[in-house]
Amino acid sequence: MPSGTDWFIAQHERIRDGFDNWAALRRMAGLDTLLDDLAHLRATALAVLYPLADEVVGDETGESAVARCREDHVRIARIVDHVRRTRGPDLVDAVQVLCEVFVAHAAFEETAVLGPVDARATSEQLDALAAGAAGVERVDAARADGREEDRAGT
Repeated sequence: MPSGTDWFIAQHERIRDGFDNWAALRRMAGLDTLLDDLAHLRATALAVLYPLADEVVGDETGESAVARCREDHVRIARIVDHVRRTRGPDLVDAVQVLCEVFVAHAAFEETAVLGPVDARATSEQLDALAAGAAGVERVDAARADGREEDRAGT
C-alpha cells in the first residue's frame, strides 16, 4: 500500500491531468468529475492529512503551512461552487482560475506539508494516513452508490 503522502500526490497528479483533459476536450462530464475529485480531495485532506500534519510538523512554520492549505481549500471550494453555477463563455475563464489556484496549492502542499509529514511521521502514522484516505474513499463511494452499510465503515 502506498503511504498516505503518496496518495495525496497521486490525487494532485490526477486532478492536474483532469484539468489538462478538460482544457483539451471541454467536456462537461469531465468537468463534473474533476469538480467531484476536488471536493473529495478537500474532504480527505481536512479529515486525515491536516490533523496528522498538525501533530507531526508542530513548529510555527509547519502550523502556518497547514493553515494556508486549509485556507486554500476554502478558496478552492468557493471557486468550485462558482464554476458549478457558471455557463457559457465565462466557464472557460472560471475553470482556468480554478486550475491556477489548485496547481499553486498542490505545489505548496507537496513541499510545505507532505514533504515534512513524510519525513517526520512514523511508518505507523503514514500507514494510518493511507488507511484514513482509503476510508474516506469508501464513504464517498457509499454516498455515490447509496450504500448505507459502507457509511458505517463496514
